[in-house]
Amino acid sequence: MPSDLKIAFIVHSLRCTQKYAGEIVEQCNKLSNVKDIELFYTKAKKDAELLAHNAVNHNFNCIIGMGGDGTFHEIVNGVLPEQKEGTAVGIIPAGTGNDFYTAHFGQFRITAFLKAIAEQKIRKTDVGKVNTRDIRRYFVNAADVGFGAHTVKLLEQQRMAGLGGGISYTLAILRAFATYKKPTIKIDSDSLHYHGGPMMIAVCNGPSLGNGLRICPEARSDDGILHGCVIGNISVIDYLKNYIKLKKGIKISHPEIRYFSEATIKIGTYGKVTDFELDGELYQGADPAFSITPSALNLLCPD
Repeated sequence: MPSDLKIAFIVHSLRCTQKYAGEIVEQCNKLSNVKDIELFYTKAKKDAELLAHNAVNHNFNCIIGMGGDGTFHEIVNGVLPEQKEGTAVGIIPAGTGNDFYTAHFGQFRITAFLKAIAEQKIRKTDVGKVNTRDIRRYFVNAADVGFGAHTVKLLEQQRMAGLGGGISYTLAILRAFATYKKPTIKIDSDSLHYHGGPMMIAVCNGPSLGNGLRICPEARSDDGILHGCVIGNISVIDYLKNYIKLKKGIKISHPEIRYFSEATIKIGTYGKVTDFELDGELYQGADPAFSITPSALNLLCPD
């Protein structure tokens, strides 16, 4: 990372106020190694990705998002295809779940954030990737096929209706149990052979998703491997019984739950289009293939 920083702040305009963003920029401007700062505001989906893409091409060497997991997801997908040597990325958590930030750094502290910039505290982190016939996307935290993607659909509907916050996640999950229809899938990999209609298949680079549910507690973003979980035929009662274990990161012993670890894994859908989500962003495609790219990203570390 260069000694002189040119920082682009990409702000989710519905998550952060201009006053809050301005205050952070004002404090960053006092750091001796910060030579230039610009603020960019999103107005719609994919704006953060385009803004990050343009920032890299205009020689910004530090791209920081202000938003949630989805904002960071877009920024990473804007940076990686254009990434120049030494470009770093970071996130100031301001979303509903903030699973990636919380799992790695805990609660946001402005003093730790400023220190990370001043001392240029950077570490390499792995990045997941998914390919279908029509899609190639990166994810930094977690992906899933099935129930989680359906939950994201319901969550987006609730947000449009004005219901936000952590309670919105809980409501969307409970609603999903009542409305989700299981697809037929197959997995044939080194550590897992599965055929059936699961509730969900999670593929994780980080331990948690869905606002702090530590579904793959052993997942780390620097171990060069994807950790996963196949959840078969479980009920809402099973979910509620194991909710505390999920929050605490305790692996669940249940005949319908299987864990796996792979560098690559393909979810066979027999050519049928299915919903999947990456870092809380919804996609559709057939036969999604997941892989890991070790040490792909320079991550700003305010820990």
